[in-house]
Amino acid sequence: MEFDRTTLTSAQDEVYRALTEGRRSKGPRLFEMVAPDGGLYGPFHAMLANPEAGMALQRLGATLRYTTGVDPAVRELVILAVAAAKRNEYEWYAHAAVAASLGVPADVVHAVGQGETPVGVTAAARAALRVTRCLVTGTPFDTEPARETLGRAGLATVICLVGYYTMLADLDTVDGGGLPPAVVRRFGHPPEPTTARD
Repeated sequence: MEFDRTTLTSAQDEVYRALTEGRRSKGPRLFEMVAPDGGLYGPFHAMLANPEAGMALQRLGATLRYTTGVDPAVRELVILAVAAAKRNEYEWYAHAAVAASLGVPADVVHAVGQGETPVGVTAAARAALRVTRCLVTGTPFDTEPARETLGRAGLATVICLVGYYTMLADLDTVDGGGLPPAVVRRFGHPPEPTTARD
């Protein structure tokens, strides 16, 4: 179905503009957010379904990406680890490009995609990936070593990143904004829809 921006409510259009004209639109365009018909790829389209929540989500995402003190390369490895765990194609596509732009080696990105801890990364990256994997699998972890390595604010930011990008991966299932046509799927075919049972 073709996207028609003229059908958006004023609240939906405000979210649309925040996503397409805000901080994410500045600087080099490392990945596509907007489809040729104006629709939004990935989870962004679903943010329009509930514009009040969508606006809050896009603000949180911008805060986590642009104003927190975590090393940008560590941030991207956390996001990629969540994308791999959730098999979320759009977030993998987008943030693999961001990681590459930050100079993260391809073998490090590949290792994260395989659920491995890459060789040669910083202690902060190792700690952040350990926390991320525990959170996405529901495994308890000892916060003290992570807090010693990442700092209190860093650990809190990693936890927020994991929660936010897990939510985006799940939000992507609402009506799946999909991927730009030229993007090769990292995780194969989309998963079959499941029906929840009581």
